[in-house]
Amino acid sequence: MKLDLSEIAHSIGMHYTYEVDEDDSELESSGISLQEHVRGSLEFSNTGQLLLARGWLRATVRLECVRCLTSFPSLQEFAVEEQFALHPERMAGGAHEDGEDLFLPDDMEGPECLYQEGILDLTELIRQNLLVNIPIAPLCSEDCLGLCPRCGKNRNEGPCGCPEEEPGQRLSPLGELLSLLEDEDADGRG
Repeated sequence: MKLDLSEIAHSIGMHYTYEVDEDDSELESSGISLQEHVRGSLEFSNTGQLLLARGWLRATVRLECVRCLTSFPSLQEFAVEEQFALHPERMAGGAHEDGEDLFLPDDMEGPECLYQEGILDLTELIRQNLLVNIPIAPLCSEDCLGLCPRCGKNRNEGPCGCPEEEPGQRLSPLGELLSLLEDEDADGRG
C-alpha cells in the first residue's frame, strides 16, 4: 500500500496520524504469513528537513517452531521509528539559500526506497519492521520437547517408544579412547 504524504511534506510543523489496518496480500509475497491484519497507529510529523514516522503496530504472524517444526501463531508488537529526508538534494552537500551548506548526518537519512516524492511505501515499512522483530529461532513454547532424533515423532504429542539415550552416551567412545590412551601411558612408564 502506498500512502500519499505530499500534503504534510509541504507543511512544516504539520502532524498527521494514520490508523493502520493492512491486509496480508502484499506481505505474503515476501514470505510473511499473517493470521490477521496488521493494526496500529503511525504519526507523521514534518520538522522542516525531516518527515518523522513514529508509532506502534501489532500483527499475529504464523511461525514454524525450530524444535518441533509445528506452525504456530505469534503476536508481534513493535515500535516504528523512521525518518526521511524531505529535500535530500538540498541536504546531501547542497547549500541553503543564505549560502550555508546543509548536511544531513548519515544516521538521519531514511531509506530512500520507502519514501520518494511524498509517497510512502507503507507495506515495505511494515515488512522491514516486522522482519526485524520476528525471533530468529522461534519456539512454540519454552517447554517444547522437539522431535525424537531417532523416529522424528513430535514428542509434545506423547512418547514415541524409542529408548531414551543416557546422558553422556554420545561421548562414551571418546571416554573409551581416553582410557586407552591413559593405559598406554601407564604401560609406557612402567
